Formats: sequence, C-alpha cells, structure tokens
Amino acid sequence: NWWGTATPVVGQQIRFTSGSPTTSLNHSNPANAPRTRPVSGNIAVSSLYFSPNADGVQDVTTISGSLNQSSNWTVTIRNSGSSVVRTFTGSGTSISASWNGQDGGGQSLADGVYTIEVTATAATGTNMVGSRLTTIDNTPPVTAITSPAASTSLSNVLSVPVNGTATDGYLVNYTLQYGVGTTPTTWTNLASQNGGTGVTNALLATWIIGSNNGAAGLGNGPYVLRLASSDKAGNTGLVLVPVTIDLLSITGVSQNVQLMRPLAGEQLQVNFTLGAPAVATLQIYPEAGGPLVKEVSQTFSSGGAKSMTWDGRNSAGVLVADEAYSYAIQANDGTRIAAYDPPAPGTIGSGSGTVDATYNAN
Repeated sequence: NWWGTATPVVGQQIRFTSGSPTTSLNHSNPANAPRTRPVSGNIAVSSLYFSPNADGVQDVTTISGSLNQSSNWTVTIRNSGSSVVRTFTGSGTSISASWNGQDGGGQSLADGVYTIEVTATAATGTNMVGSRLTTIDNTPPVTAITSPAASTSLSNVLSVPVNGTATDGYLVNYTLQYGVGTTPTTWTNLASQNGGTGVTNALLATWIIGSNNGAAGLGNGPYVLRLASSDKAGNTGLVLVPVTIDLLSITGVSQNVQLMRPLAGEQLQVNFTLGAPAVATLQIYPEAGGPLVKEVSQTFSSGGAKSMTWDGRNSAGVLVADEAYSYAIQANDGTRIAAYDPPAPGTIGSGSGTVDATYNAN
C-alpha cells in the first residue's frame, strides 16, 4: 500500500507498509537522467581555396555543420606549424562560422594551407566532430607574353610564335586570344588549357596572319593579343599586347587556261590581287622539279587586281618542251615581300578523257 497524491511527485519519497519492516525509497524520473550518447556531427567548408583580398571574389570561406545534440562548439584554425591562428565559438545543433583569412587580432594571414578543426562539448564531454583543409591564396597566376613585344610591327612573316608564361600552383585555366583594333570588343581564340600547371617561358600558340597559297590572311592594321588566366582561389591574371600587322599580300590567284598551245599563239595569264604598289615577278618551273625556266617582272604603281602572262618560252626565247609547268609569284615593295608559292601536289594523278580535235602535239 502507498498513500500520497495519485501521481507521485518526481523525487518524492514513497512508503511501502505491507511488508515488515516498513520500507521507503526515493523516486526520480528517468527522463531527467543525463544522456550518455556522445556528441557527433558533420562539417563542410565552402571554399577549399580562397583569396581574402577584398576583390569580391572568394574572399571568405564558411565552415558549417550540424550536431546530433545541442552542444557548445568550437572552430579552431591552425597554420602549417599547428599554431592556433583563429577560433570561433557557438552553441546549439548548427555550426556556422565565416573566416576572412585574418587572425584573432584582425591581421591578414600568409598564403598557405590551414587546418580547420571542429570540437563540441556536451554532457558526455568534448568530442572532435571533424577537420578540413583550406588554402589561402592571394597570389594571381603568373601571366606574361614575352614575344611579340608590345607595339611590334609584323611584316614579312606568315605566322607569329607567341611565347610567354601562364602558370600557377592552383591553375584553373588560361586562354590566349587576339582582337582586331586598338580596343577590341570581340576576341578569337588561339590557345587554351584547363588545369595542369600551365606554360612557363615557352610557346603558347602560333598565330597565323598570312598565306602563301593565295588565301586572304588577316587584314593590315592594329591588333591586340590577350592572355588571361585564373586559379582555384579566384585570382586572375591578364596581359594585353598591342601589335600591328603590316603585310604585303598576293591573293585571289587564278589562271586563264589549264592547257596552253604556244604555237597557236596562246599564253598563260595569271590573275591576282596585289595588296599594295610593288614589283611583281612571275616565275615558271617544271612541275616535276628543276631549274627556273622563265622569270617575268613588272612594276605596279598601285595595289588591286593585276595580271601577268607567259608565252611558253624560256629565258632564251625558245619554246619549252611539252610537259607540265608550275608558277610562283613574288612581290617586293622595297620593305615588304609577299609570295604565292603553294606546295606541289604530293602525288601525280591520273585520269581519262577526250583530246581536243584542234590540239596539235607537234
């Protein structure tokens, strides 16, 4: 038997009288007993690499996480020598701390790898929740174009090797481009690389600006080479190199006949567009190879559509033998040179057809 209130008050003594001797005990609610489950949880770091330089890009890294029970938590940040450089504290089941790369005294810390440790203290004691690494990197990628030099005038070349450096220990990418004019608004890619360590004092790309096969190259005038790079911490590098293309050009080359009969008074006429006033020279060679057969020069006082002819005779005025011949065009304005000299076919073709009834092989 017991007596007292209908529901015993927690911790109130309850007396049993049916036994001998009379006994009593103290009752307490087991729900109020201390929890024995250890504190645990998970953590994450928003940026594994960040650059706290106030440029608005990856200036902070945020430590966040959750705990399995309400606890007093501490975020401890250590440098590579394990010295504590910054701490954050809080309580509850959620962890949140934003680190701007400074120590407890507000001084910016050096570039390097830092260890973030999170501990939590509950009734069962203090436990390590987890640790993560993050890297402070305020150093932009090394970005440089060493050649061509700024303000270079590019003449008498068909291609330009662009040399330089685009490198970083945490490189994301680099891109080499060119644009037309002194302040380009659009850019054309020359080369790019994602990841890796980049290029150091080496060839970035070969920039094709001209042609010797009659195709139009880039127009003369100002251009800008642009090399841009970025790293994992949000740092960027950028270099602009202005240059000028100043080429003499031979484009739009065509001919009037494929088969020429000099005895019938036929001549080869080569048509082309000359980029500026110059002395042009038409050179005739055996297609199978051999010494120069004939050279014809002409001075043109203006650029534009031009033509030159060959009568089927060699430099001595003698008709050449029946066979295939090729031609090249050279131009020189006293400062600049240009050429039309496409490579000979790699193989000799074959075919069939009907011979023109008017053709006299003799």
